[in-house]
Amino acid sequence: QKKVRITRQYDVTPPELTCAGNKEIECNATIKFDDPTAKDNCTATADIKIEVVSTSADGLTRTWKATDACKNVSTTCSQTITVKSCVHIFPTNTDCASFSNGTAVGLPKVCTSDKDNNGLVDQNVNPGVFFYYSFVTVPPGAFTIDVKQINDSKLDKLFTIQGYSDNTSQIRLTTSSCGTVSFTPSFIDSGSGARLAGTNSSSLPATYIVSIKYETKSIVDGDYSGTNTSSTYTFASYVNGLLASGTTGTINAEVCNTDSAIAPIAPIASKTETAGFTASPVPFKDQLTIRYDFDYVSDVKIEVFNSQGRLVLSKTDTNSYLNKEVTLKLNSNIDKAEVYVVKVTTNRGSSVKKVISSK
Repeated sequence: QKKVRITRQYDVTPPELTCAGNKEIECNATIKFDDPTAKDNCTATADIKIEVVSTSADGLTRTWKATDACKNVSTTCSQTITVKSCVHIFPTNTDCASFSNGTAVGLPKVCTSDKDNNGLVDQNVNPGVFFYYSFVTVPPGAFTIDVKQINDSKLDKLFTIQGYSDNTSQIRLTTSSCGTVSFTPSFIDSGSGARLAGTNSSSLPATYIVSIKYETKSIVDGDYSGTNTSSTYTFASYVNGLLASGTTGTINAEVCNTDSAIAPIAPIASKTETAGFTASPVPFKDQLTIRYDFDYVSDVKIEVFNSQGRLVLSKTDTNSYLNKEVTLKLNSNIDKAEVYVVKVTTNRGSSVKKVISSK
């Protein structure tokens, strides 16, 4: 009788997971991570399970792991996104209207002095105040907007909000056209930041303007580290704990000529309609072309309603940008000589236009 030896070989080798490199995006671009890839010596690529392990509190670093069919787990890998700064710091004469319409001029720095040459900021800080302004988009329902501030540690004090800690009047929230919004303001981070809590009662995202007024003399007696005479401060808004796209801005505090602090940053570009678009041809027969007129990157939802308010088409378009065109095929949903409403929604707001079908 022959003896047969059966040898079983078990796969104990984990899959190999590769993440895309870290990247930098424009200040108003949508934060979007690149999908990692995985390969394995035993499991087909399509059958390897890749899942998110964690996302950092600021929403800018994501970590993944991969698991093969034999339950072997890879080492983790991560991708970090850095967001470029926009112009969000403005001098004291800036108001909501000038920020909203794009005519406000940015403030690049505040000037400090060190007359005693002891490395400490003395009383002569100019200008005396500045504003942080930003458009911030919130989801439907309850929301919190946290405005936070950090610096590069070359000066050991942060700016505090004017009125800290008994007057929250310099923490403001308005509509994108500077109208009144109901919200609850409070101080966070020992007065260097603010929290704005409210409720968006719409079923769609809403875009607001955040305005915070800072007191520059709050850095008096701050100590520049070593031989440093300049420190960069970064401000940003976080919606429900995640960094809001397009809200990051910087200002320097440095020993300099007092007048040079007022030298302006180039005016921010005139603001286009929040979610502007063009629809053509009008009248249309069986398809409609949508061209985006907004000057930022966003995911877009396009909806078409008939004259009775019934939704006849809905389309999601990712990575949308200025002058991009999207064609809507409507032939099976259209009545002749009918008025239709086209609604385009971005991460900053929405716009509506009426179009008519041909006879």
